[in-house]
Amino acid sequence: MMVGHEEEEDDEVVTPFHKRKRQSVNYNLDENYNKIARGSPNVDHPPKRTKSTLSQKIRGVIIGVWRDSDQPDDADKHVIYGFIDIHDRLRTRIYGMNRRGEELVGNAPTGAGGCWVTFERVIFDTHLRGLSSAEVKEYVKIRSEATRPEATPEERHEADSKAVLRAKAIVAQQEAASPATKPVVHRNSSNRPSLQNRQSLPRQTIHKTPSFQAVNAADIQTPKTSPFAELKPPGVLLGYWADSDEPLEEDKHAVYGVLSGTDCFRVKVQRLTRDGRYVDGNFPTGAGALWLHYDKVVLEPHLASCTRPEVKEYCRIRQRDLENRESPKEKRANELKAVQRAKAIVAAEGLNNAVDQGRVSPEMETRHSSRSELRTSSRHQAEADAAAERVRQEKVEARERQNEKTRKEVAMAEAVIQEAAQMELKNNLKKLNKVWVAQQAATMPAAGPVDNEVKYYNGIKYERKANGPFQGKLVSNAQILQIDGEDYVEYRVLTKPSFF
Repeated sequence: MMVGHEEEEDDEVVTPFHKRKRQSVNYNLDENYNKIARGSPNVDHPPKRTKSTLSQKIRGVIIGVWRDSDQPDDADKHVIYGFIDIHDRLRTRIYGMNRRGEELVGNAPTGAGGCWVTFERVIFDTHLRGLSSAEVKEYVKIRSEATRPEATPEERHEADSKAVLRAKAIVAQQEAASPATKPVVHRNSSNRPSLQNRQSLPRQTIHKTPSFQAVNAADIQTPKTSPFAELKPPGVLLGYWADSDEPLEEDKHAVYGVLSGTDCFRVKVQRLTRDGRYVDGNFPTGAGALWLHYDKVVLEPHLASCTRPEVKEYCRIRQRDLENRESPKEKRANELKAVQRAKAIVAAEGLNNAVDQGRVSPEMETRHSSRSELRTSSRHQAEADAAAERVRQEKVEARERQNEKTRKEVAMAEAVIQEAAQMELKNNLKKLNKVWVAQQAATMPAAGPVDNEVKYYNGIKYERKANGPFQGKLVSNAQILQIDGEDYVEYRVLTKPSFF
């Protein structure tokens, strides 16, 4: 009994040290290993799941499904939503679900930017096939403005049809106001048997791991109907590039002659054949690589006998013909006429100098172009300096004329003011004298003055005043003086000397 009690006490003893955590041991490891080795169906490896898109707030409207989805049926592929961003651009995005809203992981793109997709990787819905990018954008705008979803598929189909018609009308109105380039038409899926004679991009995955580069299909080969073929190359067609790797002569890269603003003649290779078809081949890459040396050009038959100055004048003449929009029937005749006129111009100006300049070395061509551009720039600089000096001199002369006119006007105004002041002073003196005479006449006795009452000296008349401050004195008439800007009245008084 004591032993059992001791065992119970040992079980209740608490150690002051923490117990070390031991990893759990799976004693059925061998059994599980055997199941895995035999390929047992009981072992299930769940795929890695991304964050559920069902809980995300989805922007925009459905426009189709993802072409590169791993689902065999188009109805089950990843859905594509289109929406308008803050910069008024149409954006297309992949969501991890099908168009019915069921969550779908599959080969959904991961990583930064993997959810964005270009039009080439979208299988558009039936009502959007054949629309241009501008029309799809307007459709997305119209459908995004809907306040509530349609209740039935029939209502949704009717709303989609009306939105397509409105989008086409808006784009047509915009193109009529400002004509633009040919709109891009979206291609349909290649595995739907409902429509025939359709062209589509190949249904393939560019990379094993979907990414932004894979979604945008950067590795798709450029077709023969490249947009480059629709561009009108600048310059005048001269021939083809001698180093082109195309086996047939009619497929070699075309070379055009270009006259710069400084009258410098250069030749330029294009990604086109001479009849306007797109060709890539060994087209030169790098900055300025498309500008060729003149000896790399194989001229057209009607230009084979022309020298370099004659080809330059030919380009100048043909450029004017192209600006006048010649017809295809007039092209051949105008080319022959341009060759004859170019030869006549060069012969009249003596540009050949008895030397065939048709094959000038690259070093001479570079030096000639540099000297011509330097002389032209120096002449333009001198003309600009002379014009600036002439403008400056004209401004100085105009300023002097204005100053002289202002000085004359000020002098005339001062003269008028002084003359008016003098006239006013004279008038005041006359009035004062009249007042003085009237006062004297009123105060003097009726009898005329006696001899000793009036004196004359140096032409000044002195009269004896009967009243006033000078009463009994011989006083001259008053004179108004201006001293330091103030008016004073001057009287001359005659008195006999007296000694105190």
